[in-house]
Amino acid sequence: MKNTFNILLLYLFVSFFMACSNDNFLEEVVVVEEITEEIIDEKEIDAADPPISTPIPTVTLKEGQIYPENGVMASTFGYTKENATVALKAALESNNSVIIIDKQEADWIIEPLKLFGINNKRIFLEEGVVIRSKASAFGALSASLIDLIMCEDLIIDGYEASFQMNKEEYTDGEWRHALSIRGSSGITIRGLEFRDSGGDGIYLSGTENPGTFSENIIIEDIKSINNKRQGFSIISAKDVWVSNSLFSETNGALPESGVDFEPNRESDILENINFSNCSFTNNKHAGILLSLGNLTSNSSPISINFTDCFTSSNSSIENAYVDSEIVIGGNSNSLVQGDVQFDRLTIDGSDWGMLYSRKVAEGFHVSFTDCVLKNICKDNSKSPITLEVADYSSETESLGGFSFNNIQVEYATDVPLITINGWETLKTLKDIKGNFKMPQNGNQIIKYSNYDKVKNTNVSILLEEL
Repeated sequence: MKNTFNILLLYLFVSFFMACSNDNFLEEVVVVEEITEEIIDEKEIDAADPPISTPIPTVTLKEGQIYPENGVMASTFGYTKENATVALKAALESNNSVIIIDKQEADWIIEPLKLFGINNKRIFLEEGVVIRSKASAFGALSASLIDLIMCEDLIIDGYEASFQMNKEEYTDGEWRHALSIRGSSGITIRGLEFRDSGGDGIYLSGTENPGTFSENIIIEDIKSINNKRQGFSIISAKDVWVSNSLFSETNGALPESGVDFEPNRESDILENINFSNCSFTNNKHAGILLSLGNLTSNSSPISINFTDCFTSSNSSIENAYVDSEIVIGGNSNSLVQGDVQFDRLTIDGSDWGMLYSRKVAEGFHVSFTDCVLKNICKDNSKSPITLEVADYSSETESLGGFSFNNIQVEYATDVPLITINGWETLKTLKDIKGNFKMPQNGNQIIKYSNYDKVKNTNVSILLEEL
């Protein structure tokens, strides 16, 4: 009787397997795949907008914290409070798609950590987690805390968590970054604080190969504080969105800016880079620096946009570079094309002016629209806008390429609204249009130094009573 029952079970199992393997069953699967492909093809996505995140099912893995399902705690890979490098590296390089860097009795103390080609992961840092550089382990000048190289599709959430380094140790060099992203795509960073590095809070670039770049980068709700060289360096990147973030107190190694756009090569690109609702404050040099001397007319046109951003109290007299909230420069002989836009910028509180530039007019255009400048020029030495000849030793075709649309200006000192520092090498001031609103307090509107305004080309400044 028992043998008969076993034979019957075997027969039912074989019959079910054969039914699931017939042609009709396979055809149904193919039809579903075809419908899915049609839906994807019909969906329209604007390339200028940030990518839309796919909803991920969640499950509670730890009381009070909710993470996506299938998550694994990084500490299970062998965390030790003396040195957590091996555990963190093993967790991030594992086959797990969801990794939680969990709060432990001490910080996650690590040596320089390079991660090559890790893909398709969602990484969470629990509240209060600190990933900290191990003392005396960052002797190499280029040793970053975490270095993402040729990685794809990573989401790193770290609200109330931080990357911290031991800045006081790094008496030489300027490249020990808290987070380096090189030649990577589809990277999202949210909520983290990056501080006390020996270089930049965040460094974004291509690889060592010319023409490479990082792309589809989203940075939200982060703070970059007290880093040595820059709060954020952008070297070569495409499709970048930075929002609701603070870049502050950069000091220690020139230039010492909040954010610095500084390509290394002619083949680097700065395309569709967007900052919205970001603040740049108390940096030792400019809050926003565009140092584009390595790009030429052979480079890809740039497109950089700042919307609803705020700057204040940037540039220290102790810094070796010019004092201004925003500094823009480029190659005076062969300047890259493109556009830089500042919409609804607010500057409230500065010893200096809004803008200093030595940019020639034939290259990229810079526009300021609906901006408010208050309580500026307190040192009484710099105008709200200062433009200076690009080259004192060789003939310069022009200076200019700016639009100032509906700019409200209020300051108590007697400096001119605009200062033009020319020289015998400057042929023309060119392509500058402005519409300003300010109190009529007797200030000179434009001061020309070592330049005759009769040589102006397409220069028009309108002033309204505020």
